[in-house]
Amino acid sequence: MHEFDYLRQLLPRRDAPRALHTLKRILTVLKVVVAQIDVLETMTPLEFLSFRDRLQSGSGFPVLPVRELEFVLGVKDARALDRYPPAPRSENAWRRATPTPRSGTRS
Repeated sequence: MHEFDYLRQLLPRRDAPRALHTLKRILTVLKVVVAQIDVLETMTPLEFLSFRDRLQSGSGFPVLPVRELEFVLGVKDARALDRYPPAPRSENAWRRATPTPRSGTRS
């Protein structure tokens, strides 16, 4: 998220060389995330279940940085937050990444 915030500062300044460098770093981070999914896809359900308990209830989405990343990348459906307990930090991240106010039941 730090890199996305930094990129948002660079673009209005028209600092193309630094913006491009930052964008390449963001792309590298996203490739690492995708590579992790690629590894999981090679596992059988039984292999995955052999360590699933260690993940506890985490599917990835409940983790704040994953929520923020989705919002920044364009997944701005407020209903996505309704599936999880209220979390002020994630609500703030949603508001920061979304240009329009959130409609919903939470304040």
